Amino acid sequence: MKRLIAVLTIVSFVFILGIFLVVNVGFASAAANPLQNPTICCEKTISGLYCQDVPSNQCAPDAKQVPTSCRATTYCKPGTCFDSNQGTCLDNTPQSVCNQNKGIWTDNPAPQCELGCCVLGDQAAFVTQTRCKKLSADLGLETNYKKEIKNEASCIASVLGQEKGACVFESEFQKTCRMTTRAECAGGFSGNLTKGTFFKGKLCSAEELGTNCGPTEKTTCAPGKEEVYFVDSCGNTANIYDSTKSNDKEYWSDIKDKSESCNAESANADDKNCGNCNYIQGSICRATSSSTAKPKLGANICADLNCKKTSNGKGYKHGESWCVNSDPLNSVGSGFYKHICINGEEVLEACADFRQNICIEGTISYAGGTFSQAACRVNRWQECTAQGSKED
Repeated sequence: MKRLIAVLTIVSFVFILGIFLVVNVGFASAAANPLQNPTICCEKTISGLYCQDVPSNQCAPDAKQVPTSCRATTYCKPGTCFDSNQGTCLDNTPQSVCNQNKGIWTDNPAPQCELGCCVLGDQAAFVTQTRCKKLSADLGLETNYKKEIKNEASCIASVLGQEKGACVFESEFQKTCRMTTRAECAGGFSGNLTKGTFFKGKLCSAEELGTNCGPTEKTTCAPGKEEVYFVDSCGNTANIYDSTKSNDKEYWSDIKDKSESCNAESANADDKNCGNCNYIQGSICRATSSSTAKPKLGANICADLNCKKTSNGKGYKHGESWCVNSDPLNSVGSGFYKHICINGEEVLEACADFRQNICIEGTISYAGGTFSQAACRVNRWQECTAQGSKED
């Protein structure tokens, strides 16, 4: 998770830096002696830069140009630029630069640029609400945004208690342990008023803690998680299932991130040795059954969510959709259907009756192949009657 947040932060930084450089270059003077080499405010130069004071012959033919300083124009007036896709705001941005980057420009304080605390699991970021929704979606988390927190220091401090680790405490004259957060460990458990000692990033099965919890070969599907996890002898969730690590002391001592676990870049569907499932790529933790593969250890596996065989005889990936006509000959009265592969099942979605909707299908190419997507769209048949020639 930390790596992904870092990558998302870098992407936003590069976007903001690009605009910043354009703005600063834009307000630089293009001539050392303006009397010998008069300049105009050019909205866009031939070289592609915006809001520059340059000689008129350097201005793009279709760009606005005024014989004055760019700071005195309306189209190069500095203001706040809000990127509704990324949820980021940049002050001191000329209106033209903002528009070219498909942002929303205003010369007044923008309400959507107000910052708050975005809680991302056991981490936090002081960002806009739109940015928080994007980060949460990218990480597969529910949005948890706290407007009442007004500064970054308070935001970061608010999640310190959410750090995960081993909470060691005494119960029935035994030194035992529970996997929890720092805050819960400090407050004591229900029915047990004794506060525990918290060990950040440690598993209860770590030998150095000296508890009665140890490794097992059992696995589980944890609530809200997509992966298969080992379970210790006290019933605590441990690290992601990896049959090659069942007797590895270090793997049973420290909490490992998903990216540090087996085959982190794969779906690991039906893999008997690795439980690092990936829902987006087409797998999720499920108890084994007659229709699933059998793991080497435990009774849970990364179940394959792809549709191996559908009504048209083809196989589709989890999340893919495609079009089907109720009549292969496309006869009058036939209708369109959108088929979707969800969790290993083929689901049908009918487009509007009487051909008010038609189904449109396309593919997206990516490094691993192609991904099919379909949608029901309004049938604009009326426009056909307005076409009078082949050129139309």
